[in-house]
Amino acid sequence: MRVRSSDELVIAVHRGTGAQGHWESEVAKLLSNQVLPPASPTVTARDVDSPDSIGFLVGSYADYAHPHVWLHGKELGPVERSAPLALEALRAWRPEDSLWQLIAELVRRVASCSRPFQVDWDALAALPAWERAVQAALTARILLEVFTCHGPGPLGAGGEGLVRDLERLFQAHFLSLPTAFIAAPD
Repeated sequence: MRVRSSDELVIAVHRGTGAQGHWESEVAKLLSNQVLPPASPTVTARDVDSPDSIGFLVGSYADYAHPHVWLHGKELGPVERSAPLALEALRAWRPEDSLWQLIAELVRRVASCSRPFQVDWDALAALPAWERAVQAALTARILLEVFTCHGPGPLGAGGEGLVRDLERLFQAHFLSLPTAFIAAPD
């Protein structure tokens, strides 16, 4: 995830194993047929162009009643890039709804998984110590917020699995912390 501004967030969702053909069948279902949809505010896609990931731009602008989501990537055609996606989480959007509902739907559709907030332990372990310490703490914070706001079930945060993930994240954070200060970037 990368925050572009106070209104925009860029998300890259890893496809996961066995989900390569799944996303292609979802694209046609998601391209919106709204009358006069807002056009995508961007055509660039830093940090999300990868054959293993699908990029999304989430925009929440004052002129519209709910956020909009666009596909985000250099390889997209004008139709895919400019039409917002018709996501289930946006159909009955209320101001008190959570961005996590939207992210959970995107992850489920792209990666075809039942637990959208599961941790990629291999990716976390591959990070430098200082980055691993920070990323583990941030990930734990997100999981706690999802679980606190939505409980274990609706977003697939995970109950028992979530508790184990939080335990491992806190361990990764605190075990990486002593070496993080030594290896911190200049």
